[in-house]
Amino acid sequence: MKKKFLAILLAVVSILGTTMMASCGSNTDSSSSSSAPEVEFVDFASQLKLDMDSLSQKEEVTIKQCIDGDTTHFYFKSGKYPEAARKDGFFKARYAACNTPESTGTVEPWGKTASNFTKNALTTAESIIIESEDPTWQTDSTGERYKTWVWYIPEGQTEYRNLNLELLQNGLARGSSASSSRYGDICAKALYNANVLELCVFNSAPKADPNFFYGKALEITLKELRTNLDKYVDKTVAFDATIAIRDNTDIYFEDYDAETGINYGINGYLGYNNPAVATGFMEASNRVRVVGTITNDEGFGPQISDMTYTEYEPNHPDNTQLIQANYGSQFRETSIETFNSNVTLQVATENEDGEEVFTEKTFRFGDLTEGSSISMTSLYVTGGKTSSSTAKSPNEMTLYCRDASGKTITLHTHAFRNKDGSYVTHADYVNKTINVRGIVSRFYENFQIEVFVKTHLTIVE
Repeated sequence: MKKKFLAILLAVVSILGTTMMASCGSNTDSSSSSSAPEVEFVDFASQLKLDMDSLSQKEEVTIKQCIDGDTTHFYFKSGKYPEAARKDGFFKARYAACNTPESTGTVEPWGKTASNFTKNALTTAESIIIESEDPTWQTDSTGERYKTWVWYIPEGQTEYRNLNLELLQNGLARGSSASSSRYGDICAKALYNANVLELCVFNSAPKADPNFFYGKALEITLKELRTNLDKYVDKTVAFDATIAIRDNTDIYFEDYDAETGINYGINGYLGYNNPAVATGFMEASNRVRVVGTITNDEGFGPQISDMTYTEYEPNHPDNTQLIQANYGSQFRETSIETFNSNVTLQVATENEDGEEVFTEKTFRFGDLTEGSSISMTSLYVTGGKTSSSTAKSPNEMTLYCRDASGKTITLHTHAFRNKDGSYVTHADYVNKTINVRGIVSRFYENFQIEVFVKTHLTIVE
């Protein structure tokens, strides 16, 4: 029975051009259940049809950003957005009736698999139509995302399939008010079938998800770390990030989150004797899986250290590992106004029943982005200073800058040399307009831009 089910399941998934579901098979031993009726995988999504004449709202859309398994941002082809979406100029869809495991906050087993399944289905689709749960578009508990049914035509086909139902039938989502939803009856059947077959989230086998690291570290994202920092201090965590800049043993990690539009960051301390140094992959622009301990020192701020690496077991789940070389740093252009602003976010937590709830939290921009790369253009240098040759950090510069509107920011640089070997001083930049690339860094209770190389501080002619 197991082999027969897997063959059917793989045939369904191949329609989407992916084999990621091959690991979601039943954990049931057929030899021990010979007396029980055999349960076959059913493609319920092929049975449900899109009725364009029903009273629900429908819009043909294109993808702005795939967020995770059950959240996608869309553009309306008509441009006629419901009220809460008008300010953004795009539509935040939260899939009705299903709840996929997390992959953007606390990372859960099957979360990345579900996210990849959804992304593959939509990015290869011939057409996408979204449908409301009710006759009008209804927001979820955040007040910004809309409960949505997502229909798509797979590449090379002509009929729409319901993606919500596919997630349920393949065990990539648990139900969320599924039985009382618009397509409640067929959703209930899909959930029952996936549960009996022990697909993905219903698979009780230990370490069943091949895309999840079952190590001692808490699997999270940088977004989750920076928005719930106190929760992870002195804990061992793991997250995926890009190395923005490496400065000897100091490493600056960043990860852009499309849903909030923020490039989250954190400082890292690698240490001189870490075997990962010898491997060469802890370098700027590489995408890595980081495993280490979070501290929050009053002077240095949040930091990840004790990053683990075992040479003899490079793929061990508790190792820092290379994901992709030359992934690329962001250096996202930012204004001084944004840099000095406060950011209010809907932060997800779980209630006592394990349900996702959202709470508004306000952060300083720097508290979220510290350690990430950043760029600014057309800054006028009003003044500065250069540390003396006898100082603890000799020949480093501080530059005071403002933009065209008069808003101010401070830059701090490492020691730079001219071609003749002499040191660059702040006087070389005062009363000039510059472009800058650097790292969001902490200076006591404030934030500044730290510049590591001379070529990242250019004078505008």
